[in-house]
Amino acid sequence: MVNPKIFTVSEVNNYIATIIEEDELLNFIGVEGEVTNWSIWKGNTAFFSLRDESSLLNCVMFGVPPELARDIADGVLVLAIGKIRLYHKRGVHQLYCSEIRILSKVGRLFQLYNELKERLKREGLFDKPKKPLPPYPKRIAVVTSRNGAALQDIIKTLNRRYPLVELRLYHTQVQGDSAKYEIVRALKLADQDDVDLILLARGGGSLEDLWAFNEEMVVRTVYELKHPVVTGVGHEVDFTLVDFVADRRAPTPTGAAELVTPDVSELLKNLDILKQRSLNAMIKRFGEKARHLDSLKKVLMAHHPGRYLQSTLDRLEHQRLRMVSAIKRIVEKREWTLKSHLMTLSTLDPSIRLEDYHKRLQEALKKINDLIIKKVTDMELKLDFLKDKLELVSPEALLQRGYVMVKKGKHLVKSSSQVSVNDEITLKFWDGDVEAVVKDVSDRGTGTGV
Repeated sequence: MVNPKIFTVSEVNNYIATIIEEDELLNFIGVEGEVTNWSIWKGNTAFFSLRDESSLLNCVMFGVPPELARDIADGVLVLAIGKIRLYHKRGVHQLYCSEIRILSKVGRLFQLYNELKERLKREGLFDKPKKPLPPYPKRIAVVTSRNGAALQDIIKTLNRRYPLVELRLYHTQVQGDSAKYEIVRALKLADQDDVDLILLARGGGSLEDLWAFNEEMVVRTVYELKHPVVTGVGHEVDFTLVDFVADRRAPTPTGAAELVTPDVSELLKNLDILKQRSLNAMIKRFGEKARHLDSLKKVLMAHHPGRYLQSTLDRLEHQRLRMVSAIKRIVEKREWTLKSHLMTLSTLDPSIRLEDYHKRLQEALKKINDLIIKKVTDMELKLDFLKDKLELVSPEALLQRGYVMVKKGKHLVKSSSQVSVNDEITLKFWDGDVEAVVKDVSDRGTGTGV
């Protein structure tokens, strides 16, 4: 077996960084995506991510112009130009932007999304009790487009997991200006049908593509449905407003199909377990009945005439044995009295008394030895107890109870006066370390901060 070459973490990151820096394509690249997690630090440094339907890319830009910082918000479609570099400390790559071009100010949609979300939340639409999902649904209404990939994903998942269920499709447009009206119509029709639950689904897309599922009329319709509703709209990172009023939310259409149905293979395993349990219960029951029959048999045998005669003979034999035993005890008692007199005479012999004293001395020495051993054992137990108490106040035990050890470089921080704003510190927990940057320093005694 060939042994691999061993590297440190820093050596690996330096090697990857060198590969990235020597790649001409990555030294000047444009990336198009939707802005998310946009934040400005110290007035002109922007930290954000670009996302598409399935991925995220971390980005940073230094010296952001004020007008650009004002115009960009989460949801804006941009073209970011710059170079890919590795952030050594965390071992992640990110785009260092030299220029950002706004392609579409979708940030307005994101603002509308948040405003509508807050208004509906204040009205209490998100606080309604969630309806339970049936464990073994017979009929599921699927509200989605017949032409979308979401429907195919749901069909494949149901055929694999639970082919017993009946799927009823309520076709609707899932994108465009008229989509909200069609979705509302399809939901109401599905709610009138004899189904166990409703599955509202759509594949991934941009904020504009998914906007029909953020429309107020669609959200209120989902809120008013009498059947349980499960949503599977977009991808893992996509949250639409219908997700907050639905009874359950899945990250994808496939996840929604898995959420509403049991796995038939697991059901078969459970059936095998129940079968074995039933068999064991039957065997146990038969065993109890057999023991009961044996008990009845013994009762019948106890009342048999031959049994009574045998019992009488046994009693007579018992009386005979008692008489023999009594005579034997009288003889033994007389023999013991005679021997007792002989032993009394023998005690007058000095050699016998010396032997008795020697025996008593040996017993006293054994008791002293036992006391010494007990004393040593008690001292060892006391030492173990003191050792356990010392371990309770050890630094590792304190960390496991929720305390944190703070270090600045290699030095232990014992006071807030030892750190300043922007200092890099290490928070040592019982199960690992966390790197942090000091944003504020406050004096507990005076209440003032630096």
